[in-house]
Amino acid sequence: MKPRKKALDILVCVQKDGAYSNLEIASSLAGFETQDKAFITRLVYGTLGNKIQSDYILGQYLSKPIEKLDTEVLLILEMAVYQHFYMDSVPDYAIINESVELTRKCGKSSASGFVNGVLRKALSAKMDFSSLPEGTAYRLSITYSVQKEICSLIMRQYGEKAEEIIKNSRDVPPFTLRTNTLKITSEELINKFLKKGINASQGKICPDCIEIKGTLNVAEDELFKEGLYYPQNEASAMAAYVLAPNAGETVIDMCAAPGGKTSYIAQLMGNKGKIHAFDLYEHKMKIISDTARRLGVDIIYPSICDGTVYNEDYKESADKVIVDCPCSGLGIIRKKPELEFKKSNLPEIQYKILENAAKYLKTGGEMVYSTCTLNKEENIVNVQKFLDNHKNFEMCDIERYFKGFCEQGKGWVQILTGEFGMDGFFIAKLKKVGEEEKL
Repeated sequence: MKPRKKALDILVCVQKDGAYSNLEIASSLAGFETQDKAFITRLVYGTLGNKIQSDYILGQYLSKPIEKLDTEVLLILEMAVYQHFYMDSVPDYAIINESVELTRKCGKSSASGFVNGVLRKALSAKMDFSSLPEGTAYRLSITYSVQKEICSLIMRQYGEKAEEIIKNSRDVPPFTLRTNTLKITSEELINKFLKKGINASQGKICPDCIEIKGTLNVAEDELFKEGLYYPQNEASAMAAYVLAPNAGETVIDMCAAPGGKTSYIAQLMGNKGKIHAFDLYEHKMKIISDTARRLGVDIIYPSICDGTVYNEDYKESADKVIVDCPCSGLGIIRKKPELEFKKSNLPEIQYKILENAAKYLKTGGEMVYSTCTLNKEENIVNVQKFLDNHKNFEMCDIERYFKGFCEQGKGWVQILTGEFGMDGFFIAKLKKVGEEEKL
């Protein structure tokens, strides 16, 4: 199968079936050469990430609303526009010819002339958004290809920082790994990469993270197979690091899959103690178990458990709890661009999970609440609501973990997308200081 056809197939799965692009890419590229894998990956992420901008450009050459187009035909057009404006190595004649051929291959031969005509016009255009009104969410939406509602939200909540945040959401993030210190030190792992000709250096905040410059095929890397590292952004790793679990403690991870933070917690505990890893789906239990096995961790106990439903079996059983909630994902659009188009009202669900987590915590215990979003309604507003309703909790000082980086308040930090190369992330730490009924 040709790379463009594979890219289209992945995009169709994302568009029609609600699949996540990163998971589809990871499971679909066996048999392709390294160069083709890189091309497919870039084309999928680029097409998804630039959908709004591409549709704006295409819309100027269509005689009917863009939403009326067949899904495959629209995706082929969007792929072509992305290649033209962002992949300089692909000549226009090849883009058009391949797009027409792809239209036929996916059973849409009747639309091949239409695709040819639209692309000949659209690819001759210049990217010019100067006519769009200054200082508006609409202009930012088209310029950076971010949903207008999201631009409006970020403008309301972050003011003059908004454009920089939105712009950063389209940058390619650095590739970071978390060293598995149960098996190797970061310095030793960096040296192993350097010997392989891979540029690796210490991360910026998390002491166990390293940054990779250049290409690394993780799935085929022997160091990965040996369990020496786990691919993880520093911001995500910091949520577990801030929890500061101790050896021998009992920890509950309320939303554990795929197991990155869970396995880091086990690592920080020296693989001594017990971690209950909750998630909703059985197939995710296997992912968590497989990750733990590869890393040499045996204190994680995965179980199917709905974080929004209280389970009496775990009442006041945990020394530490981490609540890394499902969220709108506005801090990781650059990695999973389709998240931008998944709508859900999440604060109520997040708050239910947070309340149940509090019931699982022992008096004197601590918990971390984190999300990979920038929406304050899902972050500090939720935390403040919880503190208002639970006077037996107080915020913990976490400033020392961030060394003056990022926007901070008492007990919380908001990492903005792209800040020091990190994903957008919110982290807060709370301590249970007494029994609620006694206060």
